[in-house]
Amino acid sequence: MNQNMTLISGIPPWMQMYFDRLQEKTGKRIGDLFPNFSVMVQGGVNFEPYKAKLFESIGRKIDCIELFPASEGILAVHVSKTHVSLWWILPPPPTIFSDVLGYARTSAPRREAELLPALE
Repeated sequence: MNQNMTLISGIPPWMQMYFDRLQEKTGKRIGDLFPNFSVMVQGGVNFEPYKAKLFESIGRKIDCIELFPASEGILAVHVSKTHVSLWWILPPPPTIFSDVLGYARTSAPRREAELLPALE
C-alpha cells in the first residue's frame, strides 16, 4: 500500500470490492491511501449504479474514462468530461471489424484508428 497509484482500470464492481478490502485493512479512504490517484478507467457494466459508492470510497471526485470493452478489443471510449456519449473506435482495415460493421476492405489501409460518434 506504500505505492503511488495514480490510475486504476477495471469493471466497477471489482474496483469497489478492491476499495472495500483496502478500507477494511487500513481504515482509510482510497484517496488518502493514494493521494495522487486521479483517474479511473472503467467499463463492462453501467457505471451509474456504482458511481456514488466508488466516489465515497475514494473520498473525492476524480476523472473517469468509460470504455466499451468486448472480447474483440476496445470498441468505444468516453472522450469528453462534459458529454456522456461514447465514440466508436474503428481499427484500420482489413480487420474482422470491417466485415462486422459493413465496411468494404480497401487496399490502402489507414494508419490510425478512426473515432466516430457512437449512438447516444
